[in-house]
Amino acid sequence: MFNFIRPDVGAEIFKSMLKNVAARMMEEHKLALELPDAVRDKLLHLCTSDLSNGGRGIGNQLESTFINPLSRALFSLPLQGRKAVTVEDVVEEDKVFTVKLS
Repeated sequence: MFNFIRPDVGAEIFKSMLKNVAARMMEEHKLALELPDAVRDKLLHLCTSDLSNGGRGIGNQLESTFINPLSRALFSLPLQGRKAVTVEDVVEEDKVFTVKLS
């Protein structure tokens, strides 16, 4: 029998996926990814507010709300000599997400 993902399980899936994003940033770019609790909580809400699509849905939301916008933002930020980037905010405007980095 199939059981839907409970909110606590959705949060764990999200946490694991976000950890993988941070690990990949470190591995590929030698950059630590820093997310203040407020940003992490905002992403958690965005990615887990609809659990009807399961873990795949959480991953799809994380990709559209954070991973793709993060990639775009990294291209516009001078990275030479940096050891970390901090995500200051995730913003949605006209259904397009952007991240603000420092």
